[in-house]
Amino acid sequence: QARGRDGVPALDMTKYFDSNYHYMVPEVGRDTVPSSNFASFVAHVKMLRSKAAKPDTVVPIVLGPVTLAKLCKYSDRTAAALVKELVPLYKVLLGELKTAGVKEVQLHEPWLVMSDAETEEVRSLTTA
Repeated sequence: QARGRDGVPALDMTKYFDSNYHYMVPEVGRDTVPSSNFASFVAHVKMLRSKAAKPDTVVPIVLGPVTLAKLCKYSDRTAAALVKELVPLYKVLLGELKTAGVKEVQLHEPWLVMSDAETEEVRSLTTA
């Protein structure tokens, strides 16, 4: 993905908001079907909790579905359509973390506070 290969171009890279951090821009098309596989993330959280003197101080930080959707590049879809597909997956993730004993999760949505988004667009993305 980062460098591409024969017949498959590399993903674009861009700055993460106004920081010096960069990310590979996910490309979302009509045939893109979001799916969940949180096993390694949940296992990592469990491992950190097992090593912590106070396990409840281990608070996972997750990028929210609206920001994730807005950071993608689209060909035949909208961010609002993707958010509607992502929300059930986020519910699965939160359920798995709850089962692992996690009592608190920080869900970060920087796009909602750092963008020049129109109110109607924010409304359409957050009503999923």
